[in-house]
Amino acid sequence: MLAEPRLKDLLLDLPFGRESHQSHLLQLSDLLSFLTKQMLMPNHFFRGPAGKALLRRYHRLWSPEKDKGR
Repeated sequence: MLAEPRLKDLLLDLPFGRESHQSHLLQLSDLLSFLTKQMLMPNHFFRGPAGKALLRRYHRLWSPEKDKGR
C-alpha cells in the first residue's frame, strides 16, 4: 500500500489564501494568464507595435516547440 503523501512535501509553494505579491509562483501564473489573454483579446497597448513586440517575445519564450520531450 502506498503511503499517503503530505501536501507540503508535494508543493513548491503554498499559494492557498495568499496574494500574488507574496508568492513568485503566483506572480508567474498571473503574468502568463494576463499575456495569454492579451494574445486572444488585446487591449489598446497590445494592439500597438510595442505590445505586439512584447507578445512575440512571450511567444518565443513559451512556444510549444520548446516543450517537446518534457
